[in-house]
This record gives sequence, structure tokens and C-alpha cells, in this order.
Amino acid sequence: MDYNNRSDVLALTQLSSSQQTVLISSIGGANGVLVEADLQPICIHVSDAIRAQGIDDVTSRTFVQILFGLVYGCLFALGLTGNGSVLWAVIQNKRLRSARNIFLLNLILTDLLLCLTGVPVTPWYALSKEWRFGSLMCRLMPLSNSCAVFVTSWSLTAIALDKFMHIIDPTREPFSVRLAGFITVLIWLICSLVNIPYLLSYELVDGDYYVPKNATPFCDEINWQGETQRRLYGSTVMLFQFVVPMAIITYCYWRILAKVQKDMIIQNAQFSKSLTSSQRVDAINR
Repeated sequence: MDYNNRSDVLALTQLSSSQQTVLISSIGGANGVLVEADLQPICIHVSDAIRAQGIDDVTSRTFVQILFGLVYGCLFALGLTGNGSVLWAVIQNKRLRSARNIFLLNLILTDLLLCLTGVPVTPWYALSKEWRFGSLMCRLMPLSNSCAVFVTSWSLTAIALDKFMHIIDPTREPFSVRLAGFITVLIWLICSLVNIPYLLSYELVDGDYYVPKNATPFCDEINWQGETQRRLYGSTVMLFQFVVPMAIITYCYWRILAKVQKDMIIQNAQFSKSLTSSQRVDAINR
């Protein structure tokens, strides 16, 4: 077939889940033709699919990738060295092994857990848009992040309760090391049970699940029975992971502040009564 007299040729590419169809249409001339050819499937990367939809993917820019690397690199280095140093100091010094420091160790362990799992994996997944850490890590990484937040919230709550009971009633003994250890184990146990549905919801899937002809692996929540179930679980977790601990912490420190203010007023009144008349006049005239 002769195409020498054609004035213009336009190629349109359409991507579908089964084939790539190329339409070549001739514009101008008397003998316009339409040719359709079936080509072999082409693997599409998710970044290309995002651009094809007209979405500006800022994570593909070199500046953003460098910034991500620097920020997360600093977080990893500071988190690992800072928390590791405090952990080593507590282990070496027996005098630091108090009940309150056990809760502090909980915070250190959760920070280290995030540094070793979430901090390295998150920027890689966000920038590359592919999961290369295997099926086991696909379940463990989200679980570790959720457990770290849960344990942090309730460890801070335990510290607030310890301070509250000791300040409100000074005659009462603070938490013992054994009790603090029991509370720590209980926090981790409840945290693990609460996050079982979250663990089971994640699964490693092929990219074709989202974008046709994409062989890139993804790690995502796909095992929920429905959106309502997922939202209900998320709301329940938020309630016990953030709302309830925040309410307890706020109440404890509000009562502590009120107690301190009341004690200061009483001490000032007692001090004022102990002054002689001349001392009061001197204090006023200063």
C-alpha cells in the first residue's frame, strides 16, 4: 500500500488490560485508511500510569528524592544513635533501672523499632512505588509501625498515672519495678491482640491489581470484607490508640497542675504568717 500522498499521519496508543491497540489514521487525500494492529502486551510502571492520567508525581523529581533521602537519613542516624545511647546507659547503670525508666525504655524500644523498619522502608516505597521487601515484611512493617504508636501512647499514659498518684497522694508509694514490668508486658500483649486484624489485612499483590500490565509488586490493605468494616476498625483503633490515652494524660496533668497551685498558695500563706510586721513592711517597700 502506497502512503506517499498522505498529508499527515496520527498515531494513537490505547492501553487496556488485554492488548495494546495502535490506530493509524490518514488525514487528507481521497483514500483515507484506518489500520488496526495488535501488538504484544507491554509492562507499564505505576509512575507511567500516574503520568498518563495527567497527575503531577512530585516524588519523581530529583530534588524531592534527594530531600527525602537526606531527611530520612538524618532521622535514621539520629534515632539510632540517640536511642541506642540512652538504652546502653540504662543497661550499664543499675541506678537508672527505676519503674519510670522502664516506661522510658518502652519509648526507646518503639523508637528503635520505627528506625529499623518504617524509616528505611517508607521513603523507598514512596519513591520507587514498588515493594521489594517480601511478603513477610509486607505484614510486619505496618504491624510494627502501628504497635510502636500504640505502645508509645500507653507508655506515656503509664508515666502520667505514676506521677499523678505520687503527687496527689505523696504518702503513696510510686510504681514498683515489678509492677512497671507487668504493665509493660500487658501493654505489648494488648497491642498485639488489637493489631491482629491490621496484620491480616495486608498482602503482597501484583501491580496488575491496580494498573493493567503492571508487574510491580505492591503491599496494601486488600483483605477487608468491606469499607464499613475497615472504617469501624480504624475508628476503634484511633479511640484506644489516641483518644483514650490523651484523655487520661490530660486529666492527670490537669490534676497535678491544680495540686501544685494549691500547695503553692498554702505555702505562701504559711510563709506570710511566719513574717513579723516589720518584715512585711520591708517586703512591700522593696
